[in-house]
Amino acid sequence: MLIVAATAGLGGGNFASSMANISFFYPNRMKGWALGLNAAGGNIGVSSLQFLTPIVIGFGWVNFIWLRLRVRRDCTCRTRGLCGCH
Repeated sequence: MLIVAATAGLGGGNFASSMANISFFYPNRMKGWALGLNAAGGNIGVSSLQFLTPIVIGFGWVNFIWLRLRVRRDCTCRTRGLCGCH
């Protein structure tokens, strides 16, 4: 989790510095287009993550519940609960 947090922090810092660098290095006639394109790339990443995260978590819960039900159904031990499925 620490690695994920560190990369998220680096990404945020990169976005902020790129906006400042675009403002400094691009000529005035191209500055709006370059800033808009950079901001659009950042917003697409955030919105796609907000869209995909619940889907990925939902699939994880569905698979966990399905696997749990399957293990219980397939249990045929005769050890009075010592196998862990009763």
